[in-house]
Amino acid sequence: MVAFALAGLSALAPLAACAPPPAPAATALREERRVGCSEDEDDPERLVVDWSPIDRSKLEAAARRGVVPVRVDGCRVRIVDGCAVRRPYVFASTSRQHEALLVSDRDEVEAKLPALAARFGATVARASAVDIAMTVVGRYEAADTRVTATDLDGECDEVTHVVTGLAVGAFTISTRSRLDTEAAAGFASASHGRERNHLDAAGVEDACAGARRSDTAPPDACGIPLRVELRALRAARAFVAAAPPRAALAPPSVSPSASDPDSMRRAMDAVKRELAVCHRAARAASPGMSGTLTLSIRLAQNGNVRSVGAKPQGDLDLGLAGCAVERVGQVVFPAGEDERPRVVVVPAVFRGVAP
Repeated sequence: MVAFALAGLSALAPLAACAPPPAPAATALREERRVGCSEDEDDPERLVVDWSPIDRSKLEAAARRGVVPVRVDGCRVRIVDGCAVRRPYVFASTSRQHEALLVSDRDEVEAKLPALAARFGATVARASAVDIAMTVVGRYEAADTRVTATDLDGECDEVTHVVTGLAVGAFTISTRSRLDTEAAAGFASASHGRERNHLDAAGVEDACAGARRSDTAPPDACGIPLRVELRALRAARAFVAAAPPRAALAPPSVSPSASDPDSMRRAMDAVKRELAVCHRAARAASPGMSGTLTLSIRLAQNGNVRSVGAKPQGDLDLGLAGCAVERVGQVVFPAGEDERPRVVVVPAVFRGVAP
């Protein structure tokens, strides 16, 4: 299996003690939008800058392996250890942007940034506001966001959501005294005056300045996860999908009889060809994958495919199953002799290529 690496996501713990240089005041904007999360578990966006360096490192390491499965409890998000989704993230570079968030209500800090409140309880309680300054240079996006329970691998009973996107860059968190907050009313600055107390930081602002729209990965020391996008885990349906429209297939006006062995053999040959296409595409991403994919093909009386179920076993690239459902669903089988439902079960064995 080829390991997917999120290039540019540097180790977080050593950087947590080093505050990045002040962001240019001209690009720091007061952010009035929601900070952190709401109590609604379907809220798609969550800040992760308040996580501890250890938890952020776990997020970084898990993202290298593929889409990250998590458990959401209100405003709290926890990575589910021992569970994985073998689908990669793809990096998309953006223009460099500075975002400054000012949370001036202590109850809001505890409710919407619970990890920060737990880590720095006494310091946060004494402060009148928490100032979060972020520099965003791009985002990692899941290549396929349609994740169901059948995509999960390992001990995954606690999973409620998956991380479908990560905004990356650098950040710093500090607290303000009441005097400093009143002086800066109406404007959230990323500067560090004497009235501030530095709490946490990761990434290097100077490294972010080197980001370009043409980058295929964030600059070194400027790929820290800042904000994640979540999607609720879809109900498990074992990749069952309705067959796509067949207007372009032009099936014969008189379908051959199911009792005709030559017609069934031709249909099975077509299934093998479609599976070969899917196998080549999946093997390009994961040369060492191997395992068994069992297809359950439900047929209509006229020989059209009504639905396809795919059950992968072993170390298969999970995109293989989705591809098989789509392509095999377009194969035309021999017609049935009556209206009784027919199911064709096709076990396919895939062996990887030795490195």
